[in-house]
Amino acid sequence: MTPFRAVYGRDLLKLIKYGTSPSPLNAIDQLLTERDAILKILKFNLHKAQVGDLVCLKIKPYMMKSLAKKENEKLNPRYFGPYPIMERIGPVAYKLQLPDHSAVHPGFRISQLRKTLRTDNRSQPIPLTLSEEQEWILIPDGIKAHRSAPQVTEILVSWKHLPEFESSWMTVSAFL
Repeated sequence: MTPFRAVYGRDLLKLIKYGTSPSPLNAIDQLLTERDAILKILKFNLHKAQVGDLVCLKIKPYMMKSLAKKENEKLNPRYFGPYPIMERIGPVAYKLQLPDHSAVHPGFRISQLRKTLRTDNRSQPIPLTLSEEQEWILIPDGIKAHRSAPQVTEILVSWKHLPEFESSWMTVSAFL
């Protein structure tokens, strides 16, 4: 069973190329010839990309090392990006805006590119509670409560730039 049949409950209708065999009706010949011409134009235009479009790049395993450093090479993604198209070099070649550290030539054939519909930028700035070394910077905002045990006293500390549920219990000696 094909995935299409599993989803839609029927087989996929294949678009058969008309060819040169004549049919008994001239209207059918003309209609099928026009359909083939339209499909050819549509297929050609689907392969065109515009300057500024975001595309993902399919590259060979030996080139992947210059775009992304991964420890487990078997699990590397097949496509990298998205990267914007800077210019169209020829009918099937495009120049991409790659990161500065990549050692790959920026010109690629259209068969190595896949258009992406994602327009949002998923990179996030470093939160205010992280240093540049990726360590937590905890600044006390206030003491919400305290509790005493026979040998230690604990306080509930709320932290600046963190939500209320991130408040933590700590001993008075550790707080000072």
